[in-house]
Amino acid sequence: MGRSFKQVDETERRLVHNMRKENLTWSTIQSITGRTPDTLNAIINPTSNAPKTKGARKKIPVKILPKLLKVTQKLQKNAKAEEEVTADMIITASGLKVSERTLLDTFHENGITFQKLKEKPSLTEDDIIERFAWTSDHLSVSKDGWNEEQHAIIDNSKKVMYINAKGRAYAARRKVRGAYQKRGEKPMPWLVREKKELKFSAPGVIVTAAVIKGRIRMWKYLEGPWNGQAAAQMYKGPLLQAMRRAFPAHAAKKRAVWKVLEDNDPSGYKSGKAKTAKAEVRIMTNDLPKRSPDLNVLDYCLWAEINTRMRAQEKAFPKSKKESRAQFMARLRRTAMGLPESVVRKAVSDMHNFKEVGAALDVLTV
Repeated sequence: MGRSFKQVDETERRLVHNMRKENLTWSTIQSITGRTPDTLNAIINPTSNAPKTKGARKKIPVKILPKLLKVTQKLQKNAKAEEEVTADMIITASGLKVSERTLLDTFHENGITFQKLKEKPSLTEDDIIERFAWTSDHLSVSKDGWNEEQHAIIDNSKKVMYINAKGRAYAARRKVRGAYQKRGEKPMPWLVREKKELKFSAPGVIVTAAVIKGRIRMWKYLEGPWNGQAAAQMYKGPLLQAMRRAFPAHAAKKRAVWKVLEDNDPSGYKSGKAKTAKAEVRIMTNDLPKRSPDLNVLDYCLWAEINTRMRAQEKAFPKSKKESRAQFMARLRRTAMGLPESVVRKAVSDMHNFKEVGAALDVLTV
């Protein structure tokens, strides 16, 4: 039997956009959602869903194409891959009165496509099978359930200190998905990302964050290497304290058990010392399958949301502005813990969409 088509709802639409922000490949998004390339394109480019008008589709004259390409290249060169040039920006700059669909059709007919600047590896067959098993076990969790049934959702991330103009420009470049280029042509220098990390005057820092009761309520910087000892201290200290503050009634219970969603990090979360610490403070974990950033709200949404807000703040900085390591860390913490509860709760409730993931993975594993 063939699969029946299910209308794309707002939750799935948000999930797809969040995965694109994190630069997941199209094949990975297809495997997660079970959607066709045409459907995914319609989600990312909603103008393609606009009602069709009667008569022949408007076309851009061939003689205008060289000017259009020149405008496109100029926009992309000036952006220096620090800002993604969109079809709407090209239309506005060229002075054309056409729809985005008409522009994209013209580009396509002339071999100009939107090419990604960065790829990530696709899931393996074993990954897909493990993800299917996990999602199958969680089909009964509702939208509200993902916000209420876990006391905390935790994750680690390494943050680089973008403390000067050069660093901030580099950070802006990492948010750009791709650019319009002619197939087979060597990309212009301004459309190429550096393969190596730039060297900054201040080092990066590892942070462990926890989503607790609709907010990021724990933001712990790691001073030293991430290992079992660091994880054990985090469980018994900041995480337990943050959960107790957020759930005083539960904390008052005798031998209260805390439910925490986390990944399978072997060096920290799943180390012997971490397991001992969790047992001591009665933390019971819900373990995500391997290589599944799209199943953790911090990975599929909130890290990106924090980065977006940090980059937005930095756009207003003068080029001469420098931040110390302490100042950057303080601003990053304020930004993260200042995310509105409405944003965080909506992102967490998107976990409900993984009901569709289970169905999609079922098809892939047959």
